[in-house]
Amino acid sequence: MPGSNFTKTLHKETYSTISPLTADLTTFPFAGAGASAIGFSARSDLSAAKKEIRNAVTELGKPTPQILGVKLDVSDKSSVENAAKEVEKNFKDGRIVILVNKPGALEPLMPIGESDPDAWWRVQSVIVQGTYLMMRFIIPLMLANKAMRQLANIALSGAHWTTPGMSAYQTQGS
Repeated sequence: MPGSNFTKTLHKETYSTISPLTADLTTFPFAGAGASAIGFSARSDLSAAKKEIRNAVTELGKPTPQILGVKLDVSDKSSVENAAKEVEKNFKDGRIVILVNKPGALEPLMPIGESDPDAWWRVQSVIVQGTYLMMRFIIPLMLANKAMRQLANIALSGAHWTTPGMSAYQTQGS
């Protein structure tokens, strides 16, 4: 089926380099696999995550990658655009090989009839607009280089269960 096989090798199991049993790399598998440069973003401070990546690769005996953590709001166009410029400035030729896109946010848990429409819409904006904006500003950087490129948009875990009071989050999980 077209579009279903993007790589030559399809892994159905974790292999040793990125196994969560090898080290605590469940959130940083690319560092564990020996990536030379890693950029990541979040709404919060990223200094602890950078330190965790450095410690994990040291434990595995891997070279320390160039690490760029960018604080941003994925639902804000200028924030994402500035982050893309930061990546372009800091990484050789703005080179991005993979974008793993998994924006998420939660609204306060309550019945939809009691929910705050602005808080509900904020979750929608983060998940839908955030996914779009990251692709919109990162894909051009990916296409500018001739290296292998990958894009992974990861569905929310809310697609697998329902929880009363999580209507904004779970409508985007499916």
